[in-house]
Amino acid sequence: MINRFKDFLVENELLANKVKILVAVSGGIDSMVLCHLLESTPKSYAVAHVNHNTRSGASDTDQAFVLEYCRARSITCHLHNLDYKQGIHGNFHDYARNARYSFFSKLDYTYILTAHHKDDAVETIFVNFLNGRSLRTIPVVNSHVLRPLLQFSKKEIISYAKANTVGFVTDESNSKNKYLRNLIRNELLPSINSVTNDVDEKLLNLSIRNQRNESLLQALVEKLIAATITVDTTDGVRTCLDKQIFIDLASADFIYHALSKYGINFSQAHDILSCLERVGRQFFTADHIILIDRSNIIIYPREPAHEARIVTLENLPQEICFGSYKFLIELTAEVLELDSSKIYIPREKIANNLTIRTWQSGDQFCPLGMKGQSQSLKKYFINQKVDRAKKNTIPIFLNGSEIVWLAGYRSDERYKVSKETIGPFVLVTLI
Repeated sequence: MINRFKDFLVENELLANKVKILVAVSGGIDSMVLCHLLESTPKSYAVAHVNHNTRSGASDTDQAFVLEYCRARSITCHLHNLDYKQGIHGNFHDYARNARYSFFSKLDYTYILTAHHKDDAVETIFVNFLNGRSLRTIPVVNSHVLRPLLQFSKKEIISYAKANTVGFVTDESNSKNKYLRNLIRNELLPSINSVTNDVDEKLLNLSIRNQRNESLLQALVEKLIAATITVDTTDGVRTCLDKQIFIDLASADFIYHALSKYGINFSQAHDILSCLERVGRQFFTADHIILIDRSNIIIYPREPAHEARIVTLENLPQEICFGSYKFLIELTAEVLELDSSKIYIPREKIANNLTIRTWQSGDQFCPLGMKGQSQSLKKYFINQKVDRAKKNTIPIFLNGSEIVWLAGYRSDERYKVSKETIGPFVLVTLI
């Protein structure tokens, strides 16, 4: 077992001097065997432990055990306590897993090692299958997270721990079948193994074949849609895919493989299929917005909500960033050229500052060229065929409560200037 473990470290170049290793340690038998195996190598490592504050205080015992283990060996130990004050939304195990990995990723290490083993991989296949998700299992390498024990069964780990007198703590909740994974581990798999040989290997091989087939299908779909993709960087990056190919194929599986890189799941793929004719419908993933437009499916990176910014005119010139937009704001004496990428605002019409924000329901302005006639921004965006996702990112400049300029689109008639208008002016340029 030690030799196979060392081979893994060598193959993944984990023994290099500049590589910093962090081991996720719960105190259970799996993670303690992982630590013991690392001690058989010349590689130093640090430990990260998350106290879930569960099991009526038993998790504090786990923390004390891990701390003492690290203290006795002069190992750096990073601790994190889960805080439930904000409440838990959704599945507790998903919440806890996301919290753990968020904590690990904030620490400055090259790789994070976890103690998942072969039995965990088989259980994951069952969990995904029973939940109707897929036949996927736990990857050995996932970005900077590596799982060197996936090549070993639980029996091998227990045998190693006994042979090497590895100390560990026991989580009694693992024996309770109220959780699906525990039921699979304690009841389902033992029953299946009693009547069928080599279930673990068969399922793992099936998962590998399924993943290869998915990868092949993904490559074929990407090749099929490659000619339909355009990327627009006019107002930030957006990707456009010709909607007609999705309508022609009318397949949720095709939609999933075409858009999975943007984070959609199978359920969303079915929803998108049913909404292809509904212009303006939006779907949200962790990092993107997917918009059903008139002739395209448009994908935007999700941007955080932008708070309004105040530009003080006493501090000019200055460069201002607002979302993916960047502006140069300066004073000038005359109007040189007029186009949609800049606006000249008579200085006498502004008090001491300008406000930059995104549009709000009820916003009105007087579009240049409409002779002072008022129009809602909502109607203006519809007339200009500005899609829903884009309009939520467009910077709007205001003088007090009056809209002065929709950056890159249209200025307000009340701030109209010509080359004959007498300055000075505040010149705002989209750069």
